[in-house]
Amino acid sequence: LTLTNAQDMTLQRKVVQAAQYLPEAQATHRTLTEGLAAGQQVQLLLHLEVKGAVPAGYKLVLFYP
Repeated sequence: LTLTNAQDMTLQRKVVQAAQYLPEAQATHRTLTEGLAAGQQVQLLLHLEVKGAVPAGYKLVLFYP
């Protein structure tokens, strides 16, 4: 996750692991432990607290670590 300012310059960058945002019940769910099928969707919710910087946008890149 990259937070950007109004000029699209990086303010903060963070790698977020699944264990940090998935409830324990979801973290062991079969679709997440075995992977997702092509085109499959999963709804996620991530709460952020940003101190100091005032982001105007964000970029999100999903990758397998």
